[in-house]
Amino acid sequence: MTLKHNTSGSDSAAGLATILAIAALANPRHVPDSKSIILDAQVYVGSPSCESLIGALRFYNGTEIEFSSDAGLYLIYATFARMEDGVDIQPDLAISEYKFVGDLQWVIPLAPPSDSKPDDCSSEEATPFRIDPRQRAYIHVSGMATNCQKDAGTFTLEIEQYISALKDIKNAASKPIKPIALILCVFPDSPRFRNGKPVPYNKRFISASGFLVDVAYKNQSVDTVEYFTVTVDHIAFLGQANTNLNDALPNTLDTSSNTHAQNKGLINYSRVDKRHMSVSQAVAPVQTEAEGPSRKRQRRVGDESSSNSVPTIEK
Repeated sequence: MTLKHNTSGSDSAAGLATILAIAALANPRHVPDSKSIILDAQVYVGSPSCESLIGALRFYNGTEIEFSSDAGLYLIYATFARMEDGVDIQPDLAISEYKFVGDLQWVIPLAPPSDSKPDDCSSEEATPFRIDPRQRAYIHVSGMATNCQKDAGTFTLEIEQYISALKDIKNAASKPIKPIALILCVFPDSPRFRNGKPVPYNKRFISASGFLVDVAYKNQSVDTVEYFTVTVDHIAFLGQANTNLNDALPNTLDTSSNTHAQNKGLINYSRVDKRHMSVSQAVAPVQTEAEGPSRKRQRRVGDESSSNSVPTIEK
């Protein structure tokens, strides 16, 4: 599928693109005068044109997790964008190998580099991990929809976002680059959308999520990514900004709350086996650099979809 978009950048808008994936992480490089490190990350795509992608993720390692130069499997959540020219990521591989960049928000170890093959695994081509890493990454994007094609069931988001991984690590005062995450969103042919695919109107703000299924490259070259393709399995319409200050939502977050008794759950979190503490401590708190003040948003109820009816979802 060919994606037509304005390369001048006029369609890009502030937003957020994140990735949730089982990833192989390796080759930690320390950022000078910081607790941050840069890691190589590989995620599975599984399309005929792209088996996997390698990227660079910056991580504030406040809990001092030990990463190896050998690849281990981790569950990761990170911001996500195309790799840009001129980025200093202290590459361990050839710079052309890196296709995406982001800030690693949290990480959970799944299989260490020393994890041996199963006893019945004799093939040299088999994965060296007991966990199958061939799980497609899940992408969540929020921003302004453009190039909306109702008949094709597609739209694009050209998201511009702050990523600290693109700071010049040799000059902390340098102005960071804002990379672009260009995402082609495709509604699959499915009974879920039997009453019409909910393609948004142009330049409406939406939030969508789905699996990363393909990658397109610029000028038929495998060196530079043009856009990522995501199959949409959820979409929310965010409406438009309301500038009427008299309609501000009341603050209910600072009111006192009653302490409820502990209900009997599935597991007891107060009885943690000390043998697993190294794994649980590896879940680092979110410690990222925020851009600008937070904004209150209001939700407007209305039909933001170009579909004439709300899609019926069959379970």
